Amino acid sequence: MGFLSVIVMFVALIVVLIIASFVLLVNIILYILESIAIYSLAKTRGDAKPWLAWIPYARSYLKGHIADIASGKGYFRYTLPICKVPWLFLFVLAFGDTFPADAAIEGNMTLFVVSAVSIFIVNFIVEAIVAYHMFKYYHPLKATTLTILSAIPGTSFLRRIFLFTIRKRQPAHIPVEYYANCENI
Repeated sequence: MGFLSVIVMFVALIVVLIIASFVLLVNIILYILESIAIYSLAKTRGDAKPWLAWIPYARSYLKGHIADIASGKGYFRYTLPICKVPWLFLFVLAFGDTFPADAAIEGNMTLFVVSAVSIFIVNFIVEAIVAYHMFKYYHPLKATTLTILSAIPGTSFLRRIFLFTIRKRQPAHIPVEYYANCENI
């Protein structure tokens, strides 16, 4: 291996690290924006525990709770967190001892990829439905547009930005039938 090859590999490594750092920074900023938005929405509604917006798995429950109020249904607070659980199993499968490197030859890699894609699609659909109900609750005239824009592949970051922009809005309506048997988190 010549000196020039080492320099090229070093430059490529630096470029990859810069790109990875940028992606990590953008994701941290988007996480903070979405946490502020969900915290504000929950606090405005008078939820007992709006701080759950800052805890990664618990925020799914809180977003589902807001969607429950918006839709008048009562299952999003459980559906959204349950959709996140299979990712944990895939993580263990990918990085645990049960998925050795040579097992890909035996067909486990196909199962892993199919499972990951299936879980991604289910999560995508549930997140889009929850986002729609949240947008409909706080910005009913633009709910469909905001949901479609944030559901286009590669633009899921828009959902976080849209939630941040509606965080100070008052709900357009509160379904009376929901509050007949409402429980605060």
